[in-house]
Amino acid sequence: MEGAGARQTNNPNRLRQRLAEPIDHATADDLLARWFQADIVVCLGPALAPDRISDPRFPGRLRGALGEALLAGASAEARAEQPCPWDPPCALDVLWGKTGTVRRGVEIPRPFVIRVDPDPPEGARVTLSLFGFATDWAEGAADALVRALRGGIGGGADGTRLTLEPQHRTIITPEPPAPVMPEEVGPGLGAVALTVRTPLVLRRRSALVLDPLALLTGLSRRAEGFARWHDTALTVDGDALAETASALTLDGQGLSPAGWTRSSARQPGRSIPVTGVVGRLVLRGPLAALARAGALLALGDRFGAGGHAAQGMGRYDIECGA
Repeated sequence: MEGAGARQTNNPNRLRQRLAEPIDHATADDLLARWFQADIVVCLGPALAPDRISDPRFPGRLRGALGEALLAGASAEARAEQPCPWDPPCALDVLWGKTGTVRRGVEIPRPFVIRVDPDPPEGARVTLSLFGFATDWAEGAADALVRALRGGIGGGADGTRLTLEPQHRTIITPEPPAPVMPEEVGPGLGAVALTVRTPLVLRRRSALVLDPLALLTGLSRRAEGFARWHDTALTVDGDALAETASALTLDGQGLSPAGWTRSSARQPGRSIPVTGVVGRLVLRGPLAALARAGALLALGDRFGAGGHAAQGMGRYDIECGA
């Protein structure tokens, strides 16, 4: 896959043009095979309390602090929310600038997710994952993440900012996601279990639901957006996706509700309650249908599913064997 230096022009809108004009088309299976990312992993030691690690709001607050830290190394144009004229563009423009849409109702997401995990025997680690050609800005993003942690993360009840000192920082390039291999539970039948780590919020037509179509549709739309960061237009057959979903069922008996509040950008100071689910979710159905859904499920393991995924919601791990 070509790097950031290729396809450069003197046009400050070149990043948006690259996202709007992919050079290739692919299915979800193709995207799974060509997927690449860089993980910036910062170990914090015991400074981050367990309640912060498990707080579903914390990744979103850290995301906001990262945006503030990126300002320091940005062009004046990017700081003013305009396309960056630098060559290559500054990290703020790539990670935080306006990205456009794939089609109506399907946005091109910013090319990263942030995760916060325990780091046994005690401590915590933060992982900032960059996707596709955004990995060319990994060094700048890593420096900004360290500045964000040291500079302080807001959101405390008393208005204070939490400052954290990184103990170690590394950048790794994980292998592409592995294809999902469902467990066979009967003749032609299988199951795939998902361990939902952060609240999963599934909606269809603004209503909260828990069904395969909502899950697969949400994953498909996010995959469409992230495919653009791989210079690829994802080919989606909506009828085939609906047919696949209709053959599957979701067993949510291992789930429990998880609620939190989020702030309102339009109404500062207002808190909006949100409800999701965490725990064990099992997808069951014909092996052929699970295989068709497998690429989307594997991709979702990297970028999350459902509402508020950009703020760290809908994170899950795939466990083969239900």
